[in-house]
Amino acid sequence: DQLTLVSDGTLTIGKAPLSITPADKEKTYGQQFTAFTGSIVGIKNNDQITANYASAGAVTDAPATSYSITATLVDATPAKLGNYDVTLNTGTLKVIPAPLTVTADDKSKQYNGQAFTNFTASYTGFVLNQGPSVLGGALAFLLAALAAATLLAAPGLGRRLRPALAPWPQPILHLSLERPG
Repeated sequence: DQLTLVSDGTLTIGKAPLSITPADKEKTYGQQFTAFTGSIVGIKNNDQITANYASAGAVTDAPATSYSITATLVDATPAKLGNYDVTLNTGTLKVIPAPLTVTADDKSKQYNGQAFTNFTASYTGFVLNQGPSVLGGALAFLLAALAAATLLAAPGLGRRLRPALAPWPQPILHLSLERPG
């Protein structure tokens, strides 16, 4: 003979851990960003749970700084998220400044003892239909007062001024004297 014991009991099924982490990304100021990705770790039974990612820095005119990337879960049908203990992490979208090049325009001046003041520059790299008016401060050419004194100190050495930008964050104009030739 066989003896079978039956007893009433409670079976508790805990929630499975589910972790969502947006991938860190980078974009340049002036670009729209939509290439968000991330990872979902812990899905069970092939539940069709997905995530959408977003950031305030994704728009074209978001200033250059760092922004959070957040995730929003999209539940399966029928709903499965109730079976999970969800952890929503954040990522970072870094908006880097758009490269901007300021180039001093070449100029010539016949020596006449007077300071040269007709400096100009060209810009390459503005985005979003922007121009020099969005820059703070003023473009300074540090040569006007020096030009006449330098040429007076070296008569006959050169009769042409040739400006070029130095590799500093603030544009500074340098003078090179050339022999006519």
